[in-house]
Amino acid sequence: MGVVLLGIGSGCEVEDEPMQEPLVLEPQAPDEVVAGKAEVEVLDGVAVASPPPGHGVAIEVIYDDGQMELITVTTDDEGRVAQHDADPRWGLVAPPPAQAVCPDKCMDDRMSLTGWHWNGPIRWYYRDAGRPAALDMAATIEALVDGAAGSPSARDACFLPDQVGALQGYMGQTNVAPNIGIFGDSILCGFDDSTNVVGWADLPNNVLGVTCTWFANGGVATGTDMLYDDAFAWFTSARVPAGCVDQYSLRGVATHEFGHAFGLGHSPGNSCNLTMYPSTGPCNQGMRMFGWGDVLGLQAIY
Repeated sequence: MGVVLLGIGSGCEVEDEPMQEPLVLEPQAPDEVVAGKAEVEVLDGVAVASPPPGHGVAIEVIYDDGQMELITVTTDDEGRVAQHDADPRWGLVAPPPAQAVCPDKCMDDRMSLTGWHWNGPIRWYYRDAGRPAALDMAATIEALVDGAAGSPSARDACFLPDQVGALQGYMGQTNVAPNIGIFGDSILCGFDDSTNVVGWADLPNNVLGVTCTWFANGGVATGTDMLYDDAFAWFTSARVPAGCVDQYSLRGVATHEFGHAFGLGHSPGNSCNLTMYPSTGPCNQGMRMFGWGDVLGLQAIY
């Protein structure tokens, strides 16, 4: 996977104190090594197809309580398959205690990187099959394009300069389904099929969304697919609708998920105002606008 860069926030405003140099952390040993398996079960009911030698796959699961878990499986050149989830940089980070104060997103420079990047634009398609009836198709596509564009434009709430060279392009609709299998209460990230697709599915009862990203172990991403649950209530507008109850922001969640696809990891600690913090909630549009640490991560990659 290569090193992961974890910025340690100073809690000071951008203009008052320069960012600390990011701490370079050596990768930890894999949590588990599995061999000779066509699939690796990484969570209860969640599995990935064992990557070919020299490649890896990451899966993020968003649960119905807004918590998120990101796990990576890699296969080295000798064919040894390793699962990485013991390191808290990859796994679930619980929300901070109620008494903990989360720094303002424009004063929090913490970030982590997954270790992959794209050598060109993410060219992706939308599959409309299964779209919730309450959502308008054009508004849905607009919301997903907005989420995908967040990383390349470094869209933030802090008036930071756009110094990110990432690219994305929406290529239109497709009948090709995301290569994420749903088998009853089980989820499977399949193999990279070279077509990046965002779509809908009847996900297991406690799952809000799933993202799979494929990459070469040298750090170059090769594909990403996303599924959002068709039974949950979503809103597509840029603002939280009046009277919102238990509706999730498609723009905000898509911004977070495309952030992973572009190479951002979960922001650590009590950085719960940053887009890449591994938790969200209904009627919350905050994820749509990046914070300081999110943008620093993108700048470090691109």
